[in-house]
Amino acid sequence: MQLLKNKEFTRWFIVVTSLVIMTLITWNIVVFYDRIKVDERTKMSVWVMAMESVSQAALKDADLNFELEILKLNQNIPTIILDDSDEILTVDNVPEEIASDSLKLRKFIDKLASENEPIRMSMGENDFSTIFYGNSAVLSKIKYYPVILLMIILLFLALVYFFYYTSKASEQNLLWAGMAKETAHQIGTPLSSLFGWLEILK
Repeated sequence: MQLLKNKEFTRWFIVVTSLVIMTLITWNIVVFYDRIKVDERTKMSVWVMAMESVSQAALKDADLNFELEILKLNQNIPTIILDDSDEILTVDNVPEEIASDSLKLRKFIDKLASENEPIRMSMGENDFSTIFYGNSAVLSKIKYYPVILLMIILLFLALVYFFYYTSKASEQNLLWAGMAKETAHQIGTPLSSLFGWLEILK
């Protein structure tokens, strides 16, 4: 009986520990995703400031090397700049099949607006633009990891349930087999006596 209790405790300990580990991994991925999203927002804010410096530079001989280097750093975040009259000014890091189709591009702008809050940018006196930007390729991949982990957890739970169900059925089968053997043994004792008496009577 004590052995059965120990096996039950070990089984549930493994199940609970595995679930805790999976939950911690999922939580860390969510925190990591949020951190990268904040970092990308910060990078885009710096990029917007560089754009503002370049567009507002009044002197032709102004040194804008630093700002231009910052603008070159954006290689993987899709960005679209619209003026106040909703006209598209620039399109960067957007797939060609979307950039070449105005209808797809407008839908893509709505998608970018749902992913990140657009940033207002001053291009000069009374001249403002709006920057729409999306998630980078890395961030887009990471956001699916919690879903994948959830599927793994569900699969793991299904396997644990199957293992628990089969092991319990196996224990019950062993119990029934033991009881059948014991019953056969107990029945065998009086039967052997009866057979002996039958031989004597004959």
